[in-house]
Amino acid sequence: MATPPLHPDLMPSLRQLVRGLEILVWALPFSLLVCMQEIMGPEWESWGALPLLLSMALLWYGTSRMKCFQPQEGVWQSAVRMSEVLAIIMVGLVPFLHWQQTIPDQAAAFYSPEQKHVVYSVIIFCAASVMFLLNLNHLLNRLVAMLPDPILRADTRFFVIVNFVLFLPLMLSMCLSQLSLPLYNWFAQNHPQLAQRIGSVLGLENFLPLVTLWIATLIVATSMAMLWKTKEAILNSVFSLEPPLEEGEEEVVIELEELAENDGTSSKKPKPFFLHICYTAPHYPLHAKPEDIKKYIGKFKMGWDTMRRQRHERMVKMGLIDPKWKLSGRDSRAYDWASANHDHEDLRMAVYAAMIDRMDQNIGRLMAALRKSGEADNTLVLFLSDNGGCAEEPGGRSPKIVPGPKEFYAAVGPSWGWAQNSPFRRYKSWAHEGGIATPCIAWWPGRVPKGAITKEVGHIIDFLPTFLELAGADYPKKHNGHDILPVEGKSLVKVLRGGTRKGHDQIAWEWSGNRALREGRWKVVWDKLDKKWSLFDLEADRTETTDLAATHPARAKRLAGDWSTWAKRTGLNAKP
Repeated sequence: MATPPLHPDLMPSLRQLVRGLEILVWALPFSLLVCMQEIMGPEWESWGALPLLLSMALLWYGTSRMKCFQPQEGVWQSAVRMSEVLAIIMVGLVPFLHWQQTIPDQAAAFYSPEQKHVVYSVIIFCAASVMFLLNLNHLLNRLVAMLPDPILRADTRFFVIVNFVLFLPLMLSMCLSQLSLPLYNWFAQNHPQLAQRIGSVLGLENFLPLVTLWIATLIVATSMAMLWKTKEAILNSVFSLEPPLEEGEEEVVIELEELAENDGTSSKKPKPFFLHICYTAPHYPLHAKPEDIKKYIGKFKMGWDTMRRQRHERMVKMGLIDPKWKLSGRDSRAYDWASANHDHEDLRMAVYAAMIDRMDQNIGRLMAALRKSGEADNTLVLFLSDNGGCAEEPGGRSPKIVPGPKEFYAAVGPSWGWAQNSPFRRYKSWAHEGGIATPCIAWWPGRVPKGAITKEVGHIIDFLPTFLELAGADYPKKHNGHDILPVEGKSLVKVLRGGTRKGHDQIAWEWSGNRALREGRWKVVWDKLDKKWSLFDLEADRTETTDLAATHPARAKRLAGDWSTWAKRTGLNAKP
C-alpha cells in the first residue's frame, strides 16, 4: 500500500522545520569554534567581527525556520521567539567580543572605566548564549514529545538533563574567566613574586578558558545529537516512502497463527505463553484509516454535554452503573459547545471512534487466532485501560489541525475527554474517578462467569500476584544476590471466579501533581487546580459530587497524612 501524500497545509511547515534543524546542526559547532577562536587566538583578527556575525546570524535563521511549525501553539511560538530574541542580542553584542581582544593583558578590566562596557557586554553575550542553548533544549524536548518515538523521547530527556547539569559549571567557569584574570593582575601588581608562583601552578591564563571550551563543547555536542536525531526521526516518520505499519499486534497474531498450524502435533511439549499488548490507539495523535473514519462522521454533532448525558443514561439502562450515581457537574476546562466549530469537533471524535474501531478489529483477529490455536479454553485474557479519557490537547484545537492523516498531531481535548468519562469527574492525569477508574474485562471460558459484574476494588498492582497464583509460582525474595521489594498487590483470582476477597487497606495514587488515597469507602483527593484536599464517600457518592472534608475534617486530615506517609515510603518527591 502506498503512503498517502502529505497534506498540502503541513508540507511547507515541515520543510521549514527540517531546514531549521539542519542549519542549527551545523551552526552550533561553527559558532562555538568562532567564539573560542576569538577568545583564545588571533588567527582571525584580520576578518574582524565578520565570522562571529555570520555564525550568530545562522543561529537566528535556523531558529526562525522552526517558527513556521505549529503556528497555532502559543507555548511553542513563545519559545521560538525567545530563541530569536536571544540570537539577535548575540548578533548585536558580537563586536564587543572581538573588541575585548584589544584590552591589554595587564589591564584590570573591571577597574578601567573606558573598558567596562566591553567587559559587561561580553558577559551579557555569554549569558545570552547559555540561555539560547537552554531554550533550544526546551524546544527540542517539546518537539520530540510530538513524535511517536518513545526511545527518542527518553534519549532527549536524558540529554536535556545532562545539559542542564553542565550549564552550572559552564556559567561558573565563564564568570571566573572574566573575574579571575583582572583580580590576578591586581594581585600581581602588589605581590609579584607570590602571584608568579600561583600563576605558574594553576595556569590561570590557559586553565579556565580550556575548561570553558570543554564544557561548552560537551553541551553543543549533546545538543547536536538531539538536533540530528530529531531531524532524522521527522524524516523517517513523516517523509518516509515506506508503507505505514499495521497495528503492533501483527507479530503476535502471526505467532498464534503458527501455533494453530502446529495443531498440537509437535513432538515438543507445549510451552505456556504470556502476551502483553499495548495498543497505541486510542491515544493522541488522532490517526485512523479513512474507511474507519467514514463510519462515524456526523455521529457526534450533538456535542459533549449531550453525549455525556446520553452515555450516563445508557450505562444505567445496561446495568453497568448504579442508578443512584449522580452525573457529576460540568468540568471547569470544558469549552462551550455553542461557540465550538461543530464540524471540526465532530471529526475529532469520529477519528477517535475510528481508532477504537480498528483496535476492536485487531483484538478480534487476535482472539480468532487464539481460538484457532486450540488454547482459548486454557488462556486468561484481561483487557483494560491505563487511565480515563484523555483531556490533553497538544497542538491546540485549531481547525487547521486536521484529525486523521498522520501528518497532523491532533487530540480530542478536555471537553470530549470529560464527556468520555461520564458520569465521573475529571479525566486522565487527575486522581478523581474520571482519571483512575477504568474498565477491566476478564475472559476465561468455564472459569470466569459470563456477563458478571463485580464491585470489588482492584488495582494494576494486583495483576502480578494473580498471575503467580494461577501459574503456581512463587515470588522470589532475591535476584542475583540482591533483595527484591515485596509484592504490594493482592491476588484477584477469587474475584475472577465470581467471589470476594479481602482487599487493600489503603490504595494511593499520584500523577502530575494530582494525588489521592482510598481507604474502604473513603477517598481523599488533591486537585492541583483546586489546591486542596477533598473527601468523598464512594459508597454513597461514587461520582464525587459532594465534598465532605468540612463535615469530617479529622478523617480528611488523617487520610491526607497517610498519603504523605505513603509518598515518603515510596520515594515520591511530591511538593505540597
